[in-house]
Amino acid sequence: GSGSKKGTKTGGTGSTTNPPPPPKPSTYDGFGFDDNANKVWDELDRYIENRYPNDANKQASLNQMAKALQAGVKAGNAKDDSAAQSARAAISKANYCLLERMGSVEVMNKESSSLEVEMLKSGANRSKAYQEFNALLSGGFYGSDQRENPCE
Repeated sequence: GSGSKKGTKTGGTGSTTNPPPPPKPSTYDGFGFDDNANKVWDELDRYIENRYPNDANKQASLNQMAKALQAGVKAGNAKDDSAAQSARAAISKANYCLLERMGSVEVMNKESSSLEVEMLKSGANRSKAYQEFNALLSGGFYGSDQRENPCE
């Protein structure tokens, strides 16, 4: 016997020891994950894809609304009046896009409300920030000039 050999081989398996891969940067923004980097929280992506699996136009209109609702959450969390007004305008524009793509006010309202409920399911911090967003807008009357080319 000549003693043990030095090297990276382990036990008799023939495998080598590799360091673990570096962790991926987190896509969590304080309210949700966006692992595919499309600016829509992942659970809302799944909801939208499951809702309209074969209709890219309807998915795109719901993605636009999801981004607008998320902007509202972030504005409320920051207690930022200017960001709240921008988010409100984006939500209005997204509603016009939903109306255009869904074909009726009834379906637009249903889809917008359902997406909002889905968004609010994921955590108290989201709900609290969204309530704050709505509080920032309270007392105002808002018209909209978002009817022309509403879909992004």
